[in-house]
Amino acid sequence: MRFRQQRREDASTIIGMQSRGAVVVAALLLLGYLVTTLGTLEQVRSVWPLVAGFLVLAAGMATLLFASGDPLPLRPALVIAAAPTAMFVLVLPVLAVPLGNSLQLGPPLGGSVVLCSFMCVRGRVRLAWLALGGSFVVLAVWGATTGQGPLIAVGQGLGNVAVMLMATFFAYLLRPAAAAIYELRAQSVRQVAVQAAAKASRTERDLQLDRLNTLARPLLEPMVNRTAMTDGQLAEAALVEARLRDGIRARSLAGPVVTAAAWAARARGVRVVLLDDGGLVGAGDSTRTRLTEAVARHLDDAVDGEVTVRVQPPGRPVLVTVIVDTGAQVVRHSYSADTVAAR
Repeated sequence: MRFRQQRREDASTIIGMQSRGAVVVAALLLLGYLVTTLGTLEQVRSVWPLVAGFLVLAAGMATLLFASGDPLPLRPALVIAAAPTAMFVLVLPVLAVPLGNSLQLGPPLGGSVVLCSFMCVRGRVRLAWLALGGSFVVLAVWGATTGQGPLIAVGQGLGNVAVMLMATFFAYLLRPAAAAIYELRAQSVRQVAVQAAAKASRTERDLQLDRLNTLARPLLEPMVNRTAMTDGQLAEAALVEARLRDGIRARSLAGPVVTAAAWAARARGVRVVLLDDGGLVGAGDSTRTRLTEAVARHLDDAVDGEVTVRVQPPGRPVLVTVIVDTGAQVVRHSYSADTVAAR
């Protein structure tokens, strides 16, 4: 099974808790727990509680690594916080007093402090300290019931307090810095997006101005010079106006193939209406090419009447419809992604 962590933007990401290396380290830690446990079975009353403690630690480690959200959501945090206490409850009753091996407390002590310290990094500092306190309570009860004394039993885990103090300091130092870093990154991304949009807008504006200058300037010169326009110039002005309108209402059909065919059809007296509802957004180049060629063929074949071309809205099986009205009959052509026409 392949596990994937949902991307977080917090202190845990900065220190690599979302990397494959973190999973490898966790696996090595669990392996060390297992090896140490199985290698120190002197005078142990039963092995199964030790195995159960290992499974509890494994569940806590997996939850710590893979639970999404920052800070760590309450439910997974409670699962992790319960793990240290559960490990000691399972392990301590089967150990002999005095211990058969001085390393027998190492796995639960080490596993619990790892869980608690990294809970601090995940933003659950108070709950981590409560979890550590719960493990100390179990140690104290075990010490009192076995005649060692609660202070002696708890003293064996006091080293975890030093680790937790460092983890707490680390969390309070790093988490605000991590939040600031990711906020700056988000601002940078937003700024780049705004700049890219502004640049694209300027580029599009320049293209439209160049296009307008090329098409409309020759027709505006007679007006500037206050000379009468000829019938040919008036007809050309109507064609230019229609072409400019197509560029606004039918952007995906404004390529050279359809533009030339529409210009020629209008020059022959055909009324051409081009509409675009966005259905070609995301279509492949080959699909666009075949559809525009099909539209151009209908425009080339038109002699009179009206041709209405509409790009359908996204999500419909039909991408483009062409309605040809010759006056005597009306024919509808529908084109799907595979450009199969149904009449």
